[in-house]
Order: sequence, then structure tokens, then C-alpha cells
Amino acid sequence: MTCDIEQLAQHIYRQSKLGEPGRRFFVGVAGIPGSGKSTLAYPLTDVINRLAEAEGRTGPVAICIGGDGWHLSQAQLRSMEVRPREERTLT
Repeated sequence: MTCDIEQLAQHIYRQSKLGEPGRRFFVGVAGIPGSGKSTLAYPLTDVINRLAEAEGRTGPVAICIGGDGWHLSQAQLRSMEVRPREERTLT
């Protein structure tokens, strides 16, 4: 499937509205380090929020949660003396 971020955002937003009102809708983006997950996810989140705003919804309806470093326990991170902002370099 080839599409741009705008088309993908429209598809995701339409799908999210099919479910029960008030229910959460999750979209995951997976790939190897450096494959462009964040390059896709952050602009996608912005476009979805713009679509929602155009329909009169207030506040963000989509957020982007980075997962870098989440595969390591807090004990491992502490032993490596890694601060939370630096976890992204671990994947």
C-alpha cells in the first residue's frame, strides 16, 4: 500500500470513529531503528488532530508516545546511568 501521510491520517481518523464513542483507538508503528517510525508518527498525529479540529473537536484527539528504551527495566536504566531523555539512544 502506497499513500501519503494525509491519506493515511484520513483513513485512521475514519476508522477511529467507527467504534463506540469514548473508546480509545490505538495505532502502532513498528520497524527497525532508524527506519522512520517517528518521521511518520509525529506528522501523522498532527494531521489527525487537524482533521478532528476541522470537525469541531477541541484539544488533541491523537498523541504520539515514543517507545525507545521501554524494553529495558528501570533497574537496567539506572545501572547504565541513563536519564529518561537519553533512553531514545538505546534502540
